[in-house]
Amino acid sequence: MSEEPVSYPLRMSNDSHREQEMVWTSSDRVSFRVDREGARRSTFIRDLLDQDKDSASAVNVEIGIGSHALERIAEYLNHFSRETPTKLRHEPIAKSPQELLSPWEYHFVFSLLEEGEFEGNDLLQKVINGANYLNIEDLLDLCGFMVAWMIRDKTAEDIRQMFGVIGDLTTEEEQAIVEQNKWCETEASKFE
Repeated sequence: MSEEPVSYPLRMSNDSHREQEMVWTSSDRVSFRVDREGARRSTFIRDLLDQDKDSASAVNVEIGIGSHALERIAEYLNHFSRETPTKLRHEPIAKSPQELLSPWEYHFVFSLLEEGEFEGNDLLQKVINGANYLNIEDLLDLCGFMVAWMIRDKTAEDIRQMFGVIGDLTTEEEQAIVEQNKWCETEASKFE
C-alpha cells in the first residue's frame, strides 16, 4: 500500500442504448457492463446518475481504475444489483469469514487473494482503493473485514511482511506504542 495516490479521471457520454446497464471503461481501456441498480451501490455513481437529466439512458463512464480491479468491482455490483450483501460494519472479528459471509461473498473475497495466500494481496488492495474512490460502502466493509481477519493475532512484523511495509520504528518505539495501546486488548477481549 505504499504506492503514490492515484487520481481517477471520469468522463461521461450518453451514447449507449441499454437502459438497465452502464458501461464502465478502465484506465487500460477495457469495458465492463454494470447493472444500473448495482452501480447505484456506489455513492459516487448514484450522485452522478442523479445529476444526469437523461438518466433513463445508459451512461458510459471512464474510470481510472485498472481493468483487473474494475472487473472484480463490476462483478460484485452486478451480483448485488438485486440482492443485499451481508452487513459487516459492526461484526466482531472473532467470527470467521465462513460464519459471517454468504458462500458467494466468501468465494469472492478469497478470490481477491492470489492463490489463497495472504501475502498475495495486491488485487485486494486495488479493489479496496477502487471501492474507496467509487464509495461502495458494503464492498469496503467486506474487504475491510477480510483485512482485519487476515491481521488478527499477527505480529507487527507479520503484518509488515503481508503488506510489504518497511518498518521504520526501533524496537523501543514499537514497545512504547504497544504499552500505550494495551487498552485495545482489553476492549477486543469483550467480543470473544
